[in-house]
Amino acid sequence: MKRQVYLIFIILCLFISSCKNNKYEAVYFFINSKEYDKAELILNKLNKKEKKSFEYNYLNGLLLVKQSIAGNKREALKFFLKANEYKPNDYLNNLMISKMYYEVNDLNNAESFALKADDLSGFLKLVQQSGDSSIALLQNLYSISKPTNQELLLGIAV
Repeated sequence: MKRQVYLIFIILCLFISSCKNNKYEAVYFFINSKEYDKAELILNKLNKKEKKSFEYNYLNGLLLVKQSIAGNKREALKFFLKANEYKPNDYLNNLMISKMYYEVNDLNNAESFALKADDLSGFLKLVQQSGDSSIALLQNLYSISKPTNQELLLGIAV
């Protein structure tokens, strides 16, 4: 039974190799089917020219995110940023970059890419979280002229 499945898979890969877009569609299909090894196999078989594309980099990033292996967030971010070089205004890619920056705790860049993706609510949440962490980490925030007053902290809190 396993042999038949692999034979069908090999035939599918050979069929797919005739058209570049079908390769990417197959990778997307396997990612959504949670058959990550098959998606990875197709991505690894692409030639150098095909690897210099938005689709290749976006799908590699997506594959790493879906696999949810610790440490893949930074690697996924690299692929999404590379994809961004090919299509800087792609909504989904900018949203994924924002999410990956958030995952690696880089809120400034996460905010920037949330704005590029026109995700205003996500941007506002990130700004709020950034302010919250500033208050938590900068407890000694005070005015030089009035060191006993807490006006700066109250202003940030509001």
